[in-house]
Amino acid sequence: MTRGRTVLLDVAIAVTIGVFGVAFLEARSDQTRDHAQAREIARWAREHAASRVAWPESRREAVPALLDAGVTPVLVDDTAVVPAELALNRTPVVVTRTATGPPAVAARETYRTDDFVAHVVDLAAAAATPLAVGESAGEEYARPYVYAPLRDSRRIVRDEPFAADVRLVPGSYRVEVAAFDPDGRTRLRIAVRSGDTLAADHRERLRSVVYEPVTAAFEIAGTAARPVTIRVWALGPEGASALVHAWSVTRLP
Repeated sequence: MTRGRTVLLDVAIAVTIGVFGVAFLEARSDQTRDHAQAREIARWAREHAASRVAWPESRREAVPALLDAGVTPVLVDDTAVVPAELALNRTPVVVTRTATGPPAVAARETYRTDDFVAHVVDLAAAAATPLAVGESAGEEYARPYVYAPLRDSRRIVRDEPFAADVRLVPGSYRVEVAAFDPDGRTRLRIAVRSGDTLAADHRERLRSVVYEPVTAAFEIAGTAARPVTIRVWALGPEGASALVHAWSVTRLP
Protein backbone atom coordinates (compact mmCIF):
# COMPACT_ATOMS: atom_id res chain seq x y z
CA MET A 1 0.00 0.00 0.00
CA THR A 2 2.81 2.36 0.94
CA ARG A 3 4.63 1.58 -2.29
CA GLY A 4 1.46 2.34 -4.30
CA ARG A 5 1.11 5.73 -2.62
CA THR A 6 4.77 6.47 -3.31
CA VAL A 7 4.32 5.67 -7.01
CA LEU A 8 1.23 7.87 -7.19
CA LEU A 9 3.10 10.69 -5.46
CA ASP A 10 6.00 10.36 -7.91
CA VAL A 11 3.57 10.48 -10.83
CA ALA A 12 1.84 13.54 -9.40
CA ILE A 13 5.17 15.33 -8.95
CA ALA A 14 6.25 14.44 -12.48
CA VAL A 15 2.95 15.72 -13.92
CA THR A 16 3.23 18.94 -11.91
CA ILE A 17 6.80 19.52 -13.10
CA GLY A 18 5.71 18.81 -16.66
CA VAL A 19 2.83 21.29 -16.49
CA PHE A 20 5.03 24.03 -15.04
CA GLY A 21 7.73 23.22 -17.59
CA VAL A 22 5.32 23.63 -20.49
CA ALA A 23 3.97 26.87 -18.99
CA PHE A 24 7.51 28.21 -18.59
CA LEU A 25 8.43 27.36 -22.19
CA GLU A 26 5.23 28.98 -23.47
CA ALA A 27 5.90 32.14 -21.43
CA ARG A 28 9.49 32.22 -22.65
CA SER A 29 8.28 31.81 -26.23
CA ASP A 30 5.84 34.72 -25.81
CA GLN A 31 8.65 36.93 -24.49
CA THR A 32 10.97 36.21 -27.42
CA ARG A 33 8.59 35.57 -30.32
CA ASP A 34 9.11 39.00 -31.88
CA HIS A 35 12.84 39.41 -31.21
CA ALA A 36 14.07 38.30 -34.63
CA GLN A 37 11.60 40.56 -36.46
CA ALA A 38 12.44 43.46 -34.12
CA ARG A 39 16.14 43.12 -34.94
CA GLU A 40 15.37 43.05 -38.69
CA ILE A 41 13.28 46.20 -38.40
CA ALA A 42 15.94 47.90 -36.27
CA ARG A 43 18.56 47.16 -38.92
CA TRP A 44 16.26 48.55 -41.64
CA ALA A 45 15.50 51.64 -39.54
CA ARG A 46 19.20 52.37 -39.05
CA GLU A 47 19.73 52.06 -42.81
CA HIS A 48 17.20 54.90 -43.09
CA ALA A 49 19.08 57.00 -40.50
CA ALA A 50 16.41 56.43 -37.84
CA SER A 51 17.43 55.84 -34.24
CA ARG A 52 13.87 55.93 -32.83
CA VAL A 53 11.02 53.62 -33.80
CA ALA A 54 7.31 53.76 -32.93
CA TRP A 55 6.50 50.20 -31.86
CA PRO A 56 3.11 48.53 -31.07
CA GLU A 57 2.56 48.69 -27.32
CA SER A 58 0.70 45.36 -27.43
CA ARG A 59 3.99 43.68 -28.47
CA ARG A 60 6.20 45.41 -25.93
CA GLU A 61 8.09 42.17 -25.17
CA ALA A 62 10.37 43.06 -28.09
CA VAL A 63 11.64 46.24 -26.40
CA PRO A 64 14.87 44.65 -25.07
CA ALA A 65 15.69 43.31 -28.55
CA LEU A 66 15.13 46.74 -30.12
CA LEU A 67 17.34 48.43 -27.54
CA ASP A 68 20.02 45.78 -28.02
CA ALA A 69 19.83 46.37 -31.78
CA GLY A 70 20.57 50.07 -31.34
CA VAL A 71 17.18 51.79 -31.67
CA THR A 72 14.97 53.44 -29.05
CA PRO A 73 11.36 52.20 -29.12
CA VAL A 74 8.43 54.52 -28.45
CA LEU A 75 5.34 52.51 -27.60
CA VAL A 76 2.18 53.48 -29.51
CA ASP A 77 -1.27 52.10 -30.18
CA ASP A 78 -0.72 50.88 -33.74
CA THR A 79 -4.49 50.54 -34.26
CA ALA A 80 -4.84 54.33 -34.01
CA VAL A 81 -1.47 56.00 -34.60
CA VAL A 82 -1.64 59.74 -33.85
CA PRO A 83 0.53 61.66 -36.37
CA ALA A 84 1.44 64.38 -33.86
CA GLU A 85 2.73 61.67 -31.51
CA LEU A 86 5.25 60.59 -34.15
CA ALA A 87 6.41 64.17 -34.68
CA LEU A 88 6.74 64.98 -30.97
CA ASN A 89 8.71 61.78 -30.36
CA ARG A 90 10.89 62.19 -33.46
CA THR A 91 10.07 58.70 -34.73
CA PRO A 92 10.28 58.64 -38.55
CA VAL A 93 9.75 54.87 -38.55
CA VAL A 94 6.40 53.55 -37.27
CA VAL A 95 5.70 49.83 -37.04
CA THR A 96 2.23 48.34 -37.35
CA ARG A 97 0.93 44.80 -37.43
CA THR A 98 -0.45 43.64 -40.77
CA ALA A 99 -3.82 43.04 -39.11
CA THR A 100 -4.16 46.69 -38.07
CA GLY A 101 -3.30 48.23 -41.44
CA PRO A 102 -1.08 51.24 -42.22
CA PRO A 103 -0.95 54.40 -40.08
CA ALA A 104 -2.85 57.55 -41.01
CA VAL A 105 0.38 59.22 -42.16
CA ALA A 106 1.40 58.43 -45.73
CA ALA A 107 4.48 56.20 -45.94
CA ARG A 108 7.38 56.87 -48.28
CA GLU A 109 8.83 53.37 -47.88
CA THR A 110 7.74 50.17 -46.20
CA TYR A 111 9.41 46.97 -45.04
CA ARG A 112 7.56 43.79 -44.09
CA THR A 113 8.74 40.94 -41.86
CA ASP A 114 6.41 38.26 -40.54
CA ASP A 115 3.29 40.09 -39.25
CA PHE A 116 4.96 43.51 -38.87
CA VAL A 117 5.22 46.34 -41.38
CA ALA A 118 7.65 49.22 -40.86
CA HIS A 119 6.81 52.55 -42.49
CA VAL A 120 9.04 55.58 -43.10
CA VAL A 121 6.82 58.65 -42.67
CA ASP A 122 7.25 62.37 -43.24
CA LEU A 123 7.52 63.96 -39.79
CA ALA A 124 6.81 67.43 -41.18
CA ALA A 125 3.50 66.17 -42.54
CA ALA A 126 2.82 64.41 -39.24
CA ALA A 127 3.48 67.62 -37.29
CA ALA A 128 1.08 69.53 -39.56
CA THR A 129 -1.78 67.10 -38.82
CA PRO A 130 -3.98 68.49 -35.99
CA LEU A 131 -5.38 66.30 -33.24
CA ALA A 132 -8.83 64.84 -33.81
CA VAL A 133 -11.41 64.87 -31.02
CA GLY A 134 -10.35 62.40 -28.34
CA GLU A 135 -6.77 62.10 -29.58
CA SER A 136 -3.74 62.68 -27.36
CA ALA A 137 -0.12 63.31 -28.22
CA GLY A 138 2.91 63.76 -26.01
CA GLU A 139 6.07 62.13 -24.73
CA GLU A 140 6.69 59.42 -22.19
CA TYR A 141 10.09 59.47 -20.55
CA ALA A 142 9.70 56.81 -17.87
CA ARG A 143 7.17 54.12 -17.04
CA PRO A 144 8.28 52.29 -13.89
CA TYR A 145 8.24 48.48 -13.84
CA VAL A 146 6.94 48.13 -17.41
CA TYR A 147 8.71 47.75 -20.74
CA ALA A 148 8.78 51.24 -22.20
CA PRO A 149 11.17 53.77 -23.65
CA LEU A 150 13.76 52.87 -20.98
CA ARG A 151 14.94 56.31 -19.95
CA ASP A 152 15.11 58.27 -16.74
CA SER A 153 12.49 60.91 -16.02
CA ARG A 154 13.19 64.22 -17.73
CA ARG A 155 14.64 66.83 -15.39
CA ILE A 156 13.43 70.42 -15.84
CA VAL A 157 15.51 72.96 -13.96
CA ARG A 158 14.64 76.50 -12.95
CA ASP A 159 14.97 79.11 -15.72
CA GLU A 160 15.23 76.41 -18.41
CA PRO A 161 11.66 75.54 -19.43
CA PHE A 162 10.71 72.61 -21.60
CA ALA A 163 8.86 73.62 -24.78
CA ALA A 164 6.93 71.75 -27.47
CA ASP A 165 5.16 72.99 -30.58
CA VAL A 166 1.93 71.42 -31.82
CA ARG A 167 -0.60 72.39 -34.47
CA LEU A 168 -4.16 72.57 -33.17
CA VAL A 169 -7.56 73.41 -34.62
CA PRO A 170 -10.04 75.55 -32.65
CA GLY A 171 -11.53 73.64 -29.74
CA SER A 172 -11.05 72.58 -26.12
CA TYR A 173 -7.84 70.94 -24.89
CA ARG A 174 -6.12 69.69 -21.76
CA VAL A 175 -2.40 69.47 -21.01
CA GLU A 176 -1.27 66.87 -18.48
CA VAL A 177 2.22 66.70 -16.96
CA ALA A 178 3.13 63.78 -14.68
CA ALA A 179 5.86 65.42 -12.58
CA PHE A 180 7.26 65.37 -9.05
CA ASP A 181 9.95 66.91 -6.87
CA PRO A 182 11.61 64.63 -4.30
CA ASP A 183 12.59 67.69 -2.26
CA GLY A 184 9.08 69.16 -2.25
CA ARG A 185 10.17 72.73 -2.95
CA THR A 186 9.19 73.19 -6.60
CA ARG A 187 6.09 74.55 -8.24
CA LEU A 188 5.29 73.55 -11.82
CA ARG A 189 4.13 76.15 -14.30
CA ILE A 190 2.30 75.15 -17.50
CA ALA A 191 1.84 77.92 -20.07
CA VAL A 192 0.13 77.54 -23.44
CA ARG A 193 0.54 80.28 -26.03
CA SER A 194 -1.18 80.63 -29.40
CA GLY A 195 0.40 83.54 -31.26
CA ASP A 196 0.08 86.56 -28.96
CA THR A 197 -2.61 84.90 -26.84
CA LEU A 198 -1.79 83.20 -23.54
CA ALA A 199 -4.37 80.42 -23.58
CA ALA A 200 -3.36 78.88 -20.24
CA ASP A 201 -1.07 79.74 -17.32
CA HIS A 202 -1.35 77.23 -14.49
CA ARG A 203 0.93 76.87 -11.42
CA GLU A 204 0.88 74.08 -8.86
CA ARG A 205 3.17 72.83 -6.10
CA LEU A 206 4.60 69.39 -6.82
CA ARG A 207 4.43 66.44 -4.46
CA SER A 208 7.38 64.18 -3.72
CA VAL A 209 5.86 61.42 -5.88
CA VAL A 210 3.40 61.40 -8.79
CA TYR A 211 -0.13 60.79 -7.52
CA GLU A 212 -1.85 62.36 -10.52
CA PRO A 213 -0.71 64.66 -13.32
CA VAL A 214 -0.76 68.44 -13.13
CA THR A 215 -3.39 69.60 -15.61
CA ALA A 216 -4.21 72.81 -17.46
CA ALA A 217 -7.29 73.27 -19.65
CA PHE A 218 -7.38 75.78 -22.49
CA GLU A 219 -9.32 76.86 -25.56
CA ILE A 220 -8.13 77.61 -29.07
CA ALA A 221 -10.33 80.17 -30.80
CA GLY A 222 -10.69 81.08 -34.45
CA THR A 223 -11.56 79.08 -37.53
CA ALA A 224 -8.29 77.53 -38.70
CA ALA A 225 -5.50 75.34 -37.36
CA ARG A 226 -2.61 77.23 -35.85
CA PRO A 227 0.75 76.56 -34.17
CA VAL A 228 0.62 76.39 -30.38
CA THR A 229 3.56 76.35 -27.96
CA ILE A 230 3.38 74.47 -24.67
CA ARG A 231 5.99 75.40 -22.06
CA VAL A 232 6.67 73.81 -18.68
CA TRP A 233 8.77 75.55 -16.00
CA ALA A 234 10.14 74.55 -12.62
CA LEU A 235 9.57 77.44 -10.21
CA GLY A 236 11.22 77.82 -6.84
CA PRO A 237 14.49 78.64 -5.07
CA GLU A 238 17.96 78.20 -6.53
CA GLY A 239 18.41 74.58 -7.61
CA ALA A 240 14.69 73.86 -7.85
CA SER A 241 13.80 71.24 -10.46
CA ALA A 242 11.03 68.91 -11.54
CA LEU A 243 11.24 65.32 -12.73
CA VAL A 244 8.75 64.57 -15.50
CA HIS A 245 7.55 61.03 -16.24
CA ALA A 246 5.37 62.09 -19.18
CA TRP A 247 3.33 64.88 -20.68
CA SER A 248 0.47 65.01 -23.19
CA VAL A 249 -2.08 67.27 -24.81
CA THR A 250 -5.58 65.96 -25.50
CA ARG A 251 -8.35 67.39 -27.67
CA LEU A 252 -11.58 67.29 -25.71
CA PRO A 253 -15.10 66.74 -27.13
